Amino acid sequence: LDSAVHAGAASWLIVETRTGAVPAAESLFVDRSMRPVQLTGILGAARVTLAFGRDSIFGGTTGPGGRQTVILEGGPNLVVSTAMLEALFPLLEWTPYREDSVEVLVVDHVSSAVVPGVVAVIGEDTVDSRPAWIVVLRAPSRSVLFWLDQQTGGLLRLQQPLPLNGASMLEYRLRATPAPSMPGAVPPPVGRWRIPF
Repeated sequence: LDSAVHAGAASWLIVETRTGAVPAAESLFVDRSMRPVQLTGILGAARVTLAFGRDSIFGGTTGPGGRQTVILEGGPNLVVSTAMLEALFPLLEWTPYREDSVEVLVVDHVSSAVVPGVVAVIGEDTVDSRPAWIVVLRAPSRSVLFWLDQQTGGLLRLQQPLPLNGASMLEYRLRATPAPSMPGAVPPPVGRWRIPF
């Protein structure tokens, strides 16, 4: 998450990258109220580019299966990606049994849609001795689980299904920053993620 300028307006840039068998990268510009403005991403050989208006979404995808034009209605509570949610979580007040309605953007190699969803606190847990809320994003096709630090709202752990990649579940965990090995060495940034398989 970084401060940016998009089309002459102050905005935020949310970037997520993944390595592994199917590398992925995503850049999402959001305005200062966290509404999506533009998304570009790659997943292996597939590409997506989307622009978001006040109530509409335009763009397209390309990949081994061909091209797809995307024209959809959007709304003010649109969730574009898990990276967007990760940036939003620390800004929200979390309490037991909190539940909010959202709209979820779903784009794959053959179709695109905006579907109704719910973000809800479903329990409590600990992650590396840190108290955490368990939050679920439920949409008709899938659910994603998030463990959020109860003090900061920061994401500690994530689980999401990956039905198309031959794995049943993708899991992220916050990695502790190791101590520098030499005097004056700069530790890696806090908040980097690793995939534990």
